[in-house]
Amino acid sequence: MFEEHDLVRLREAMPAANLPRGAVGTIVQVFEQPAAFLVEFTDAQGETLAMEAVKAETLDLLWTSQQGWVHVNAHAA
Repeated sequence: MFEEHDLVRLREAMPAANLPRGAVGTIVQVFEQPAAFLVEFTDAQGETLAMEAVKAETLDLLWTSQQGWVHVNAHAA
């Protein structure tokens, strides 16, 4: 499961937040019930684009402090 500070990628677009499929963000808070995460999405300069609550099933894990970089299926993006 995901943890705070994990780097994640959206599996599907979030049009209401103007986030495309494949947007990358960092988990800043974990919600237990229901399983969801507050994710900060940033641009290449580190500026915050959006801060959204996201369900686990809509995220792919890219990097974690426990394992480092995680191999993600190239077709998932």
